[in-house]
Amino acid sequence: MAQMSIEQFVAVVSSVVGVLGIVLAMRRDSSAERRHLDAIASERAAERQVMNDKIDSQTEMLREVRDTTREMSRQLQDHSRELATLESRMGDIDRRLTVVERRCERRVDGGDAGTD
Repeated sequence: MAQMSIEQFVAVVSSVVGVLGIVLAMRRDSSAERRHLDAIASERAAERQVMNDKIDSQTEMLREVRDTTREMSRQLQDHSRELATLESRMGDIDRRLTVVERRCERRVDGGDAGTD
């Protein structure tokens, strides 16, 4: 084997140092990229959690609205039945009152006719 000259030795050492520098830079960059991606993933997870919390809150409010609407519908049906019952009773009372008024009119008309 031939001996290396100083220039060749320096060139080989320079090449090794250059390759080593490139390898370390790539490693550093990939580590920084990994940290950056982890930070982005963490931000997205936090945003997703906030959205899920908002959706849960809105779902709960919708359930409350649905329950309230059902209760109001039930009350409306109850009131409608009560109104129908009252209208029926009012009709009966009105008919009875009409009968009483006619009897009174007949007595008054009949009583006046006998006194003339």
